[in-house]
Formats: sequence, structure tokens, C-alpha cells
Amino acid sequence: MTKKRIIEWTPMYPDPIVWISVVKLDASWRHDAPYYVGKRAIGPGTGDPSRYKKFGDWFVEGHKIWMPHVGLTDEGYIVFSDGRHRFAWLRDHGLLTLPVTVSPDIEVEVRRRFGTKSRISRLPPKRTVTVAIKSVSLSAKSRRVLAATAVHKNPDRS
Repeated sequence: MTKKRIIEWTPMYPDPIVWISVVKLDASWRHDAPYYVGKRAIGPGTGDPSRYKKFGDWFVEGHKIWMPHVGLTDEGYIVFSDGRHRFAWLRDHGLLTLPVTVSPDIEVEVRRRFGTKSRISRLPPKRTVTVAIKSVSLSAKSRRVLAATAVHKNPDRS
């Protein structure tokens, strides 16, 4: 995945900074369907999917990252004015908390609804799975079952 585990943030705007839960923010952002960037940049709101990939390539180089800037719709859902592809890539790679900038008039509500006490953004360590299989003769059905159970899902991510 990436060499860098702890993320260094820099504000792009001089607005208040709120540390938020990625899970809470993502659940609200899903309501902004025309602009929601789905897992692995799949979905109608993705726009140019190369932006997602380019951010990942750029992130690996170790740059400081601009904090996303978010707002709230009249219904109270999260919208991004900047940083939705950055957020999506980091979400998909296991980030749990991050700082965002918000306008002063919504700072209290965003902190109350999406805030977290954590003040560190860390990607989980890269996990690898090694499977050793003794050479045996298997039926076609057994090979299918073995192939299906050999798929590893990271238990920290859903």
C-alpha cells in the first residue's frame, strides 16, 4: 500500500479545523449522490476516476496533504467543497480519523455530529497473507472450496 503510515496535514483554508470520524462523515456524505466517490472510485459521483489514482500515487511520495473542506446541506448532510477524492482514497485504505476545515457557522454542529477525540491520522499497517499448501490431489469441488476459503478479508475494514 504505502510507505507512509502517519499523515501530515496542512490547512488549505483559514477556517476552523475539526477532527472527524471517517465512518460518520462517509455515512452522511453518501446522501450527496451526485458527488459521492464510492469505494475504489466506483460510482456516478466519481467524476474523473484518474483523480483518485493520481492522489494515491502522489500520497506515496510523502507529501503533506491539504485538509478537505466540508459543508452541510440544508438537510444536514456532508458535502465537500474540496478534497473528496483525497478523502475517498484514504477512506478506502483504512483511515479512521482526519481533520477537515469548515466554515465558522457550522463548526459546532460538525464537531458534535462527526467529531472524534483522536488527533492522529494513521493508516493501518499493510497486511499480507501467505498460504502454504502441501501438494495433494484434489477433486474439482475441493479445489473450488479451497479457492473460495483462501480469499483473505482484512477484519479491520468492512
